Amino acid sequence: MNQKDEINFDELFEDNKKETDFIKKSTDFSKQRSLISIVVYLLISILGGLIVSVIFISVQPESVVRRNAYEEMAYQIDKNKYAIGYMAQDEFDSLDASFKSEVKIIYELNGFVFLANPENNYLKNDSPYLLDEILTIYVDTDTTWKNDTNETKIIRYRYSDNDEFQILFDPVFESRDGYQTVQATAGFAPEAAATLQFIVYVILMISIVPLFFNQLKSEWRSSKLSLAGWLPIILIGYFYMIAGNIVGNALSGILSTLFNYEMTTSLNQAAIEEMMLSSSGLLMIIPVVFFAPVVEELVFRKAIFSLFKNEYMALLISSLLFGLIHVSSEASLAAFVVNGVTYIVSGFALGYVYIKNKHNIWASIFVHAFSNAVSVIMIFLLAV
Repeated sequence: MNQKDEINFDELFEDNKKETDFIKKSTDFSKQRSLISIVVYLLISILGGLIVSVIFISVQPESVVRRNAYEEMAYQIDKNKYAIGYMAQDEFDSLDASFKSEVKIIYELNGFVFLANPENNYLKNDSPYLLDEILTIYVDTDTTWKNDTNETKIIRYRYSDNDEFQILFDPVFESRDGYQTVQATAGFAPEAAATLQFIVYVILMISIVPLFFNQLKSEWRSSKLSLAGWLPIILIGYFYMIAGNIVGNALSGILSTLFNYEMTTSLNQAAIEEMMLSSSGLLMIIPVVFFAPVVEELVFRKAIFSLFKNEYMALLISSLLFGLIHVSSEASLAAFVVNGVTYIVSGFALGYVYIKNKHNIWASIFVHAFSNAVSVIMIFLLAV
């Protein structure tokens, strides 16, 4: 072989090397973009929400609603059909009529009244309660509401601070488990909260979607599906979500028993329902059905999955983070764990949809949006 016939391996593999370098740079850029999106999501969700709230309060101070501990007791009993609580008779008498109408006095004792939700179908109507019955219902945390055919856990409320009732009635009340505490609260009215959520999600959409715009466009084109073509994928994905909810609820039930915690609606879900049923409820439909699925899938699926080589490790991490971010406002560890499980399993189902559809983010976005839309419809139907 003469010198002219010698093979230049550098030239031979130059194109492959350039292609490899391009892929590596693209991957590095994708990871950087993913990390940026996660940081942006957290900053806007936490700091951005706080800043918007401060501005909102300065413009509309009347948007903040304050409830003292007794008003909060009545409010919580109204929200939970199978709840029971108490307050001093004079405090009950001082309540606004709107709070009084939300509860029913089922027993009076030494200047105190026991309160329940008037829609509780387990309450006695044929005869008044006896003291022993009330003490059993309120003090014995193993007792349930029951009738001839069914039984349901009792949600027992007490005040966060020790009061004269607790001292007089039961010296060891403070150490008892199985009670949820109430205290004076201050927060946005549901109408204002709905507006704030809308603003925050608009900011999130503007900030995060551009980071993934090219991927969104290319994955939509690569799917080669019309909106109708996505329907089977959405329905199958929603089936995964339903299966996940069944598993999640079962796990939550087990954990609630271990923690001796009465299962209640998560604060996140309760807040959404309250905002939905407010006069600004229609404003919440847009972020819940459209903005949240896009933003959350880009962050918790597209971004987090791009940071891991093992997609099942990514599935686990993304599911955990998805669950934890939705229960970050829970007041107790038990509520955090019990309610967090259902969100974690939902995140797992959405991640599985993402994997099954070859990491096409539109699949999990559509399933997430459809699931949220069904939930919104159910909220309005149950409120009728």
